[in-house]
Amino acid sequence: MSDFKKPSEVVLSIVEAGEVIHELSPSEELVSKWQANTYRGSQILDIEPQRWNVPGWIPSDSLTVVYAAPGVGKSFYALSLAIEVARGGEWVGTNLEPHPVLYVAAERLTTLRDRAEAWSVRSEELLPSNLLLPKFNTTPQLTNPLHVEALCGLIEAEGVRFVVLDTYAMMTQGIEENSSRDTGQIMEALSQIRQATRGGSVMMVHHSGKDSSKGARGSTALLAAVDLSIEIASGGNGRISATVRKSNAGSVPMPEWYELETVPLSPLEGESRSSAVLLPTGAPRKDEALELMVIEVLEGCSSGSMSAPQIRAALLELGRECSPSHLDRTALKPMLNRGALTVEGKARATRYSLPSESSLSI
Repeated sequence: MSDFKKPSEVVLSIVEAGEVIHELSPSEELVSKWQANTYRGSQILDIEPQRWNVPGWIPSDSLTVVYAAPGVGKSFYALSLAIEVARGGEWVGTNLEPHPVLYVAAERLTTLRDRAEAWSVRSEELLPSNLLLPKFNTTPQLTNPLHVEALCGLIEAEGVRFVVLDTYAMMTQGIEENSSRDTGQIMEALSQIRQATRGGSVMMVHHSGKDSSKGARGSTALLAAVDLSIEIASGGNGRISATVRKSNAGSVPMPEWYELETVPLSPLEGESRSSAVLLPTGAPRKDEALELMVIEVLEGCSSGSMSAPQIRAALLELGRECSPSHLDRTALKPMLNRGALTVEGKARATRYSLPSESSLSI
């Protein structure tokens, strides 16, 4: 049998003045370090407990992705949250501690500027000095080690605790989004940025895929790596919802609802200007008019039952346009809950019909 050993198995014995010195192999050194840093029994409770940067929503030392279809309001959501963290304002009914915030606007800087002005006009307050919006000559790329190192240096120099990267796509140009390998490299860069916040949070603004039900666009490695994912969706009638789809910390909070309010801005060279601000609202109530239209559609259906997409198409013919989530939340679910509708099948096969001997009670 050969006496050859792998480098990790080599043990040196050196004789010096009659003393044998045993040098540990690399694997033995690692085992020794792990043993010295192992929590045992009740020592586990010495680990720092979970803390929150936005209580109940965004945990400390975390990566978050906020995603939505184009034009729904994900950047409005991110900017509004950034301002509230910077000023020590309020979010989902909780008072926040003020912290420096770095907002990396990788696209449409002037649009973001106007939204910030709209917030200032609507709130009658100056923008918080803790809100930092760098003007980059070149969009920082998470694939560029120099850019990542510089971002970390800026975060540490300013004491930033909350970072918004808007958008993920613009800061990862050239990668294959569906590649788990490319996504893994980006996650490593984001981890470095997160560590630079020293217990803070990093939020990525991202797009949903073609099928919004499958979440954020790109590799599933992205969703696996983040601590929190929030979907921004249209609720119809100018309302949007923020729903936690994944949370590694605590229970998942109820969806929050908002509306975009148009704010007139000072005219520029005689040209009228406006932008909008995101305002929190309560959850939408049932839509009684929509429920009556659903009944009308189902009563006129020859087969006696229809899928949700068929109901939406029929409603559109009647002049009522609504999103899938609005139809489901404000009509179909309330009607099902009180027995005004019956349902057959699941997922795509789901079909709705009216009870044989029942009428709607509003």
